Amino acid sequence: IYFLGWERLIQKGQDVADSLVDAVHVALGAAIIAGALAFGFWGAVAGFAAWAPVLMAGVWRRLACSSSN
Repeated sequence: IYFLGWERLIQKGQDVADSLVDAVHVALGAAIIAGALAFGFWGAVAGFAAWAPVLMAGVWRRLACSSSN
């Protein structure tokens, strides 16, 4: 819903890959909150553990793109 509603209809960015990455970050943020509410501390920890590699990949991608320019 976020991807179609915000990224594609409202924001209308040209970079679909960036829109998908944004949508994944939003989904994982919601998963962290849902995990914390459903399972407490360890649910939040599991959500952050799932989010960390996505964040690191995004940082690596931006650094790789900025160093090639």
